[in-house]
Parts: sequence; structure tokens; C-alpha cells
Amino acid sequence: MKKTIEKINKQHAVLVQAIQTIDDEFYTRRMTPEMQALRDALDKILNHSDKLHEESNMELEIYQVKKRHA
Repeated sequence: MKKTIEKINKQHAVLVQAIQTIDDEFYTRRMTPEMQALRDALDKILNHSDKLHEESNMELEIYQVKKRHA
């Protein structure tokens, strides 16, 4: 499970880096509709999915507790 959590954390970091790069590159020029759609999708999963993040973290915690008590 440690490796799964590590993988999720690394994926999150890459998504954050991607949205920051998009913002930096397109800050002064017009974004294409495709790039805007990608940026919006990244923003949604990173910043507007609190319930999903909470439920995912809860599942990981429950799994770890069960594993410790097995």
C-alpha cells in the first residue's frame, strides 16, 4: 500500500506541474480551445473534487487499519 500511496502522490505532483506549466505558457497569449479544455480538466480534478479526495483518502486509511489488525 505504501507504493500505491507514493504513486498517487507522484501523479498528483505531475498534475500540479502540468497545470502550472499551462498557466505559465499561456498567461500572456490566447489558449487554444483544446488547451483550455485540458486545463479545465486538470483544474477540476485538482481543485474541485474535494469529496472524491476525501473518500479516496478514507478508503486508503480503512485499508491500512484493517491490514494492521489482520
